[in-house]
Amino acid sequence: MLSIAHLSLVVSNIERSVGFYTARLGFVEKERSANERLTLCLLSKDGLDLELICYRDDAMRHRIGSFDHLAFFSPDLESCCQGLQNDGFIDTLPELRSSPDGRRLFFTAGPDRERLEFMDRHPADLHPLEQALSERIDGYIEAWQRFEDKQNSNRIHDLRVATRRLDIITAYCQDLLKNKKLLRKQKKMRRLFSIMGRIRDCQVELDFLRNTDDALLDSRTLITALETEEENMVHKLKRRLASADPDSYTSILRKYQIRLHAAIYSRYNEAGLNKAISCRYDKYLRQLASSRSSIQPGQPRSVHRFRIAAKKVRYSVEALHSLLALPVDNVELLRILQDQAGQIQDLATLASKVEKCGGIKAGTRQLMLNLLSEQRSSLTDGLQALLGQDEYAALWATAETEAD
Repeated sequence: MLSIAHLSLVVSNIERSVGFYTARLGFVEKERSANERLTLCLLSKDGLDLELICYRDDAMRHRIGSFDHLAFFSPDLESCCQGLQNDGFIDTLPELRSSPDGRRLFFTAGPDRERLEFMDRHPADLHPLEQALSERIDGYIEAWQRFEDKQNSNRIHDLRVATRRLDIITAYCQDLLKNKKLLRKQKKMRRLFSIMGRIRDCQVELDFLRNTDDALLDSRTLITALETEEENMVHKLKRRLASADPDSYTSILRKYQIRLHAAIYSRYNEAGLNKAISCRYDKYLRQLASSRSSIQPGQPRSVHRFRIAAKKVRYSVEALHSLLALPVDNVELLRILQDQAGQIQDLATLASKVEKCGGIKAGTRQLMLNLLSEQRSSLTDGLQALLGQDEYAALWATAETEAD
């Protein structure tokens, strides 16, 4: 899907024109570049980019005062070229060239020979939130393609992580531009990833049981039950995949990405935009501070709440560190805490399945539950010890400040 890049106007004196459009009409100068043929200056106002061109060659003076071309951003220049040829607008594929700032582009003509330019987006064109969304969409697509190529435990995990990272960034974006169609599709895709989560849980639990040295947990009955559950979930996943249509989700995301760009530059100034982002981030910090203080050894749900809160803050800082107060170094600290909390959650899930599994003698079942509880308590003590270490002091100070 294309989006407007800029409108280009030929001028005779670049300084005079820049002065007029900025001082008199309220445009802001964004960037300037030059080569042996011309000088370019890009101005912006209310989401419209106006490119001023001053040619050095007197032979081009007849263009002064006229609009030179209309430019579009294209997410895929090669497909755009091919589409124009397939629709009969061009006879031969134009040659891609580079602009002074390094972006790829090509020129062609419209039905009345009007000059049209199609170009790649440049990272400098995007607000950090847009850049984060673009990177998360690309990461999700890559993880999905790897999953389709080979559906194994690691690739299920990678896809779920890529989806969570994308969900966090789209939450920030939805604060700026609601899109019900995207929300409905995300809800449908989450049901799919919930099944993947259950498959992943079974695989983690099976690995734990098969590799444990404790004879109490060497239960053939439990392993068989988990293998059966995994097999059933895999069949369910295949049925859901047939109707999930992940390509339509990607298409919705790409269209939303373009609409978000227009909304950011037409509805928000920089202060308003950063305030909206900070509001959600502060909410995540408050959740982190609150869940940290409520962790209890015998309450795995309290650890799970902390783990989810840590993920939200971690994925936010990874993507938006240039806008957020928390130093990017804290990402690794959050990952360590998240992994520790994840192990506790895995043991709690396994204990739940031990309780429900038939065929295990009552005495053996209680011994297994006691053992899992001891391991869970030990890991919870380790988590609380980590939380009290000096290197986490700045992290908690920031989170608790926002919580107040």
